[in-house]
Amino acid sequence: MAEAVMRDMAPHLTISSAGTAGYHEGSLPHHGTRKILDKYGISYDGQRARKVRKDDFLNYSRIFAMDRENERDLIEMGCKHVELFLTHHHSGILDVPDPYYTGNFEEVYELVKETCDSILKSLNK
Repeated sequence: MAEAVMRDMAPHLTISSAGTAGYHEGSLPHHGTRKILDKYGISYDGQRARKVRKDDFLNYSRIFAMDRENERDLIEMGCKHVELFLTHHHSGILDVPDPYYTGNFEEVYELVKETCDSILKSLNK
């Protein structure tokens, strides 16, 4: 969801998402995510699940982890510049709730949209 939202907000940037596990590699975004993105007119064309690769750490200037467990996994993989996504959100929470388990795709969309906006504003300072 975050990849699609950020691409929609900043088409001039190169954005890619990847998981620390390859459970769904090659799959489309979750149907709940697609439903929310469709609701807001946000494209997810071409998005497929993939596992993070070590060369991602060299190819991307910023690496965001959606929760502290993924942050630890990325550090263990050798990522030197990972940051928690929600440290850029005013809520004070650190882990993006996983809508796969909570079913609350709308809440996650709002968190993601607000955080992407905050990150983009910080780039323009």
